[in-house]
Amino acid sequence: MNYTNENVIMHNGKEYRCIEDENYWGYSLDHCIKELQKKAIMFKDSLWYLKFNSYILYSDEVTLDSAYKEVLGKTYGEFIDERNKKAIEAELKKKEYETASPELIEQYKKTGKKILDKKYYKNYEEMIPLSLKGTYKGWELTQALEIINMLNEGKSFEDCNAKMAWQSHSGFSFGLTVRIISELCERGPEFQKYINEKYYNQ
Repeated sequence: MNYTNENVIMHNGKEYRCIEDENYWGYSLDHCIKELQKKAIMFKDSLWYLKFNSYILYSDEVTLDSAYKEVLGKTYGEFIDERNKKAIEAELKKKEYETASPELIEQYKKTGKKILDKKYYKNYEEMIPLSLKGTYKGWELTQALEIINMLNEGKSFEDCNAKMAWQSHSGFSFGLTVRIISELCERGPEFQKYINEKYYNQ
C-alpha cells in the first residue's frame, strides 16, 4: 500500500498517512479495523487512517467498540446482540410463514403505507406476495423499506449504504434490495446509480 503527501492529514496534532486500497470499498467495518491495527503493528513509527464511508478511523485510536459506537451508535457487543435478535426473529417469521401469510401480507401493507409515497402503493402491494413466496420470504422487502424510510427522511447515500452493510446481505439479496428501493422511492433511482458506480463501476 502506498501513500502520497496529498493523503497525509493532521489529527489531534499528529500526522496520519492514508491506507490506499480500492479493495476496501464494500468491506465490513471489522475488516477495516483489522487492517488499521495490522498496519500499526507492521509500521510502529507511523500513524495511519482509513476512510469508512463518511467516517475516518485512526490506527492509534480505533477499537471495535469505539468504531462501532461512532459508525452505528452502539458497541460491538450491542451490535452482535441486535443482529442475533434479528436473526432469531427472521427464523421465527420463516417458520410461521405458511400459516400466517395472509396476516403477513396485511402487516406489510400497513408498514408500506407508513413509509411509501402513495403513488408507489399499487406497485408495492403487487410485490408483497411475490416477495413472501420468494427465496427470502419477504426479508429483502423489509430491508428495502428500512432504507427507503432513511432516504425519505433525507439521509445521505453514504449513511444508507452503511446501513445496508449491516443488513447481512448476500450479493444477490443486496442487488435485489437496491432494485426494490429504486422502484419504490423518489430518490431510489439516484441511490441505485450511486451503488452501481460505487461497487460495479456502471
